[in-house]
Amino acid sequence: MNVLETALKSIQTLIPNETIEILKEVNFRNESGFSIREIARIQTAAQIQPAKEQELKELAEGVLGADSCYKFYLMKNQIEILNFISQEQCYISWRNDIFKIYQRMDYSGNGWIKVLGVLYCSYKEFEKGEINV
Repeated sequence: MNVLETALKSIQTLIPNETIEILKEVNFRNESGFSIREIARIQTAAQIQPAKEQELKELAEGVLGADSCYKFYLMKNQIEILNFISQEQCYISWRNDIFKIYQRMDYSGNGWIKVLGVLYCSYKEFEKGEINV
């Protein structure tokens, strides 16, 4: 019996799943004098909560306040997500904003992956390539 699956129904009424997209740059090339970048994407669901102040203390300098840092609990496609975000600079797209992933915690044995993301830029800026990845 998986305790997480049993408790998930109750948890989702308190913290509903939201659709997010995990992004990373996989290729950057120059084509006829134009910079072309290719972004790999995985769409999944996550339970999202604001990060606590204690969690922010563990992150690198330059991280903004708690209102710009979130915890993303990923419960689906765990193997695919772990392979996707391993040793790469990745981002999460949520609510028209891009969050840079600063910390990954693998609790896949218990049924989830916890990711700490900090607000990086708007989705529009990211897609246009206005922000250096």
